[in-house]
Parts: sequence; C-alpha cells; structure tokens
Amino acid sequence: MTRMAAPPSAPPNRSLSLRLFGCFAAVMVLLWIIMLAGMLLEAAGVNRDRQERELGVFARMSLHALADHAGGPGLAERARRFMALEDEMRNVYYADCIGPVTMQVWRGATLVYDHGGLPGARPAGGLARLEHGGTSWLTASATDPRSGLTVRVGTEETLGFLLRKTNWSFMFLPHVLSMPLNLIPLWFVVRRGLRPIREIIGELRGRDSADLSPLATPPYRELQPLTGAINTLMERLDERISRERDLLADAAHELKTPMAIIQANADNLLAARGAAQQARAHAGLEQGVRRGAHAVHQLLAYARSGAHAADLRQVPLDLGELLLDRVACFATVGLARGIDMELDCQPGVTLPLHRESMAAVIDNILDNAMKYAPDGSRVRVTLAANAEGTTLEVSDQGPGIAPELRAKVFERFYRIPGSTASGSGLGLPIARRALLHNGGTIALNDAHGGGLRVVIALPPPSAPPTAALSAAPELLPEPAPRAVPAMPEPSPHTACG
Repeated sequence: MTRMAAPPSAPPNRSLSLRLFGCFAAVMVLLWIIMLAGMLLEAAGVNRDRQERELGVFARMSLHALADHAGGPGLAERARRFMALEDEMRNVYYADCIGPVTMQVWRGATLVYDHGGLPGARPAGGLARLEHGGTSWLTASATDPRSGLTVRVGTEETLGFLLRKTNWSFMFLPHVLSMPLNLIPLWFVVRRGLRPIREIIGELRGRDSADLSPLATPPYRELQPLTGAINTLMERLDERISRERDLLADAAHELKTPMAIIQANADNLLAARGAAQQARAHAGLEQGVRRGAHAVHQLLAYARSGAHAADLRQVPLDLGELLLDRVACFATVGLARGIDMELDCQPGVTLPLHRESMAAVIDNILDNAMKYAPDGSRVRVTLAANAEGTTLEVSDQGPGIAPELRAKVFERFYRIPGSTASGSGLGLPIARRALLHNGGTIALNDAHGGGLRVVIALPPPSAPPTAALSAAPELLPEPAPRAVPAMPEPSPHTACG
C-alpha cells in the first residue's frame, strides 16, 4: 500500500513591516535607555558634589548657632530644638537638595548631643564617608577652637537618594510622552520604505500565467538583486517551456509518419483479398509500429537525459565492463550484414558515473555506427585512460558526417539530407545531454580510412582506481582487439537490459 506524503505545513504568516518596525523601535528604546542612564548618572554625580558642599555649610552653620551657648547647661536642648527647626526648614525649602540629616555635638571629648545613627567616636573634622549600622554615611564636621565645641552632621549616601534628587519630570516625562509620537511616524516610514516591494508583488500578481517577460529594473539598488533573480528565473522558465513546446511539436511531427504508415497498412489489411496482400499489409503495419515505438523510446530517453543533476546519483562504475556488455548486445546486429566489431578496452577504468545515462550514451553511439556502417565493414571501439582523463572512441567505415553538419546533428530531430537510414534524429542529442551530467564531452571527427570517429572524453576521477593506472598507464598490458559476431537487428534498448 502506498503511503501518502504528508502535506507541507503552511509557512508562518509573519510581517516584514512589523519586523522592521520592531527593530527600529527596539533601537530607539535602547538608545533612549542609554541616554537616560547617562543623564541620570551625570545628575547623580552633580548632586553628590552639591550634597557635600551643602552638608559642609550646614555643619558650620550649626556650629555657629551653638558656639555661643557651649558653656551653658542647655546646650543639648538647644541642639535638639535647632535640629527640629532644621527639619522644618529642610522639608520646606531644600528637601530636594539634601536628605534627612542627623547631628552629633561634642564639648571637648564628651558627646553632649546625639540625634542618632552615627558612630560615637569623636570626628577628626572635614568631610568623611563611613559605614555604620549597615548604612553608608556622608559626614561633615566643624570645630570651634575657642569653645572646644565640635559639630558633626551626616546624611545617608545612597544612589537612590541621589537619583530622587533629580528632576524626574524634567528628564523622564518628555521621553515617555515623545515615544508614541516617534513610533507613529516610524510606522509610516517603514510602510513607505516597503512600498517598492509591494509594487513588485502587485505587478507579479496582475500578470497573466503565460507572461514571463522580465520585470523592470527598480531604481533602488537593494531591490535590484531581487528583481534580477526573478528575471533570471523567468528567463529559465521561458526557455524550458519553449524547449518543451518545441519538443512536443517535433514529437508530434515525428510521430505523424509512423501513424500514417500504421493507418495506411491497417486499411490495406482490411481491404486485402489474398494472403500475399495480407502479408504485405501486416509487414508494413509492423514497420510502422516499430518506427513509432522507436520514436517513443527515443523521446523518453531524451527527456530522461535532461533530468536534474541531483537525481542522477553517480557511483563508482567499471566503464570497461559496461562497454563490454553493450558491445555484446550490438555485436548481434551485424551478423546478417557481415559487420565485425572490435573492442580494445583498457582494464580497470573505474569512474564515478551514472550507469543508466552512460548506457544510453554508449547505446546511441553504437546504434548510429551500426546503422551507417556498410555491409562487410568494421566498427572499432576503444577505451583508454590516463592521468588526464578517459577517452572512449567509436569508429566506423560509413559515409561520415561533413564538417559543416557536425554541429547540427546534435539538434534534436535533425536528419542529414539524403540519408536513407531509419532513425528519429535524437541519438546524438541524447548522448550529449547524458554526457553533460557525467562531466564528459563528445566530438565528431573523421575516422582513419574514411567514416566517422566519435570521441567521448571523461574527466579523471578524484581518486584514481589503481596506483598503476594513475602512475604509469602505459605499463598496463594492451589486450588484443576482439572481433564479435553479429546477429539480426534488435532494438538496442530492448535486446539487452
């Protein structure tokens, strides 16, 4: 039971416009974040410097307010009231400039007042940063030498507070509000930028199925490779369709003759009144069927010779064995005509080839040689290999081909004017197309003593089959030519498998 192949899954329906829009938006957001981070860090640095200056001023101001009462008993109470007043003033006037402040007051080495949070050791003076109770503190100290009074004020030093001191409404809000306003024109820019692609799609959709004319070259260099690739594909499709159309027309023309022969002899067979007339009509009918079948086989072989290279898997092939097999099949063809076939084959010639296509090449070349060789003549087949490549030659003693016609005989259905041999005109085109898939070439030359010499050249393998062959092919023994008897003509494609 044949298993049905699963239908291909539908490709994801994604939008190139949204992809470009998303990329542009992501870049904008990333740049905005980098810019905002730079601005915030810069603002934090500015605020830190400002905080140090203001904290030093506040320490000196506190010392000035308490120095006159340094010797009195109410110094601690006065410091407490001063801090309360300071908290009110800070909250009203400059809470955005400095954070919550704590204060310590020493009279000499004695701690008189402690607002809390700072360590109990007497400060040395000036600005200081210290850790106490898991908190980072920025402190400023001032000392009055006359009264021996020392005041230390401090505030928590955190990046969060430094950032909180930044004017967020000034820095952050404009960017947040401008983001949608920037994305809206960005969407229109993306849509407008992709309009040429939509125009190309619209032009392709509006075409008739038979219109394979090239697209106009767009003015944008980014789209020129796309339209160039589409035009190249259309050109290849147009050439392929033209070849197939010509092949169908030529095939129909080629099949007209055998069909007419079949029709005429079928009518003669129906109208025949004697055994002799019936025999002649039957023979003509068989001739028409044979000719039609041969044309069909050649057409199929020509179509297969143009298969995609990926479908023709090449494997190491002993070309000598294949050649011996095909020559043995054709040796039976010339038995009644006295044609001898000589095979001069160098052993051990193994190449990466596609067996079926190479068999078609050999069959068509040998078929032509046997078809045009005169009775009692000889067909010589040689195979030789060296480091430069492999050469297969087939020589006959027939009429040959004039030099000016040797290029035209590779055109399908071309027949040499005045030729009386039967054929479809596809043998050499099949051979050349099949050789192309195997990396080989074919040439037509004059044979020694008259006739045609077909030369097939194949490239050397990447790894030589034997060291002796690659190093010194002239040292290999040369087998003597062998003459193979012939038999009545069968179809070369059906006589041997």
